[in-house]
Amino acid sequence: MMNFDDQGNLTTPNLDSTLHADATLGRTNLYTNGDFENGTNENFYSGLAISQDAPQSGSYYAVQSNYANWQSSEMVPVDVTNEYQISFWGKTITEGTNNSLSRGHAGFACYDKNQTFIDLRNCGGIGNVTLSRAASPGDTSIYLTSADGWYQGADVTNYTYYFRQILFFPDTHPDYGTPWYYTRFNGMRYNALTQTGSGDWEMILENGALPDYGYQLPAGTPISRGVAGGSYNYAFGTPTLPLGTWANHIRTIPANVEVRNSDTRFRPATKFIRFLILGNYYQRSSTYTTKPVFGLDNISLVNVTQAQSNLKETFIELSTEGVHVQDIVELGVAPTGGVAGYIDNGTLYVSNEIIEE
Repeated sequence: MMNFDDQGNLTTPNLDSTLHADATLGRTNLYTNGDFENGTNENFYSGLAISQDAPQSGSYYAVQSNYANWQSSEMVPVDVTNEYQISFWGKTITEGTNNSLSRGHAGFACYDKNQTFIDLRNCGGIGNVTLSRAASPGDTSIYLTSADGWYQGADVTNYTYYFRQILFFPDTHPDYGTPWYYTRFNGMRYNALTQTGSGDWEMILENGALPDYGYQLPAGTPISRGVAGGSYNYAFGTPTLPLGTWANHIRTIPANVEVRNSDTRFRPATKFIRFLILGNYYQRSSTYTTKPVFGLDNISLVNVTQAQSNLKETFIELSTEGVHVQDIVELGVAPTGGVAGYIDNGTLYVSNEIIEE
């Protein structure tokens, strides 16, 4: 709902003034307070200090002086059929032990529709085979049509347990039924896989009998090998932040791609993401008695497919076609003749005659 007040201001309670335009990417930043312009660390690590000393833009930026791995707190919904861009600015403010510059992994973390973190061991893609025989609760062995992509032998415990998990994709499950895609039925692992006289493969379960998942596992049920890897999506890699100079890092998250990965692509079943950084990861050792101090500014996520804000750096000029709410963002200065203005506490300021249609 929108209302005009007696001074010609158009107001609405539905505009989210916590989302600002990102100047680097030219669209609405979907990370609340990603520019830290509310003067606090809201939505980010509570250990961040806020500084006004030479921000990348605006009046504020965040400062971290320790080793800490953290994520933004807000779950931001995403549509995997859309393309997104992510960006942040960083710099080392003071060096650490041995003149070290701040360096650490950065990117995002993926979550499913229930806002549960998506680990690589929830994702198919390795050892994609099927059951050759039905599996039932209480079984201590299951049988596979093929051993492709699986460790084979009478004892495979020389391989770390988190490379030997078993993922089940029962076709009747509403969320986990897509073959070799995404599942949370991943608690079992195996310690042996040998071929039977019938030609299929017997897999001996290591950590107890098969539980009752509540869904049947007939012959033909897809399974995959659960394999640990990069915990998160380290889309920015491990950038070293330069001393005293802001550096920008930008990556694209492609549309219509959901795969098992730790890079710039969404993981299967992603519905939400959060910003992630392993701050000073390469200085985490106790030998670094002094950690580098580094700054972060304009941490951004934008939707490229669906333009969600003004793409111009200046005011949007009014036209006979009208001004659309989705084209207005918080610009931070008052409007002047013939142009649309800015949002302040839910108020969209307009400096021209508006005809209500």
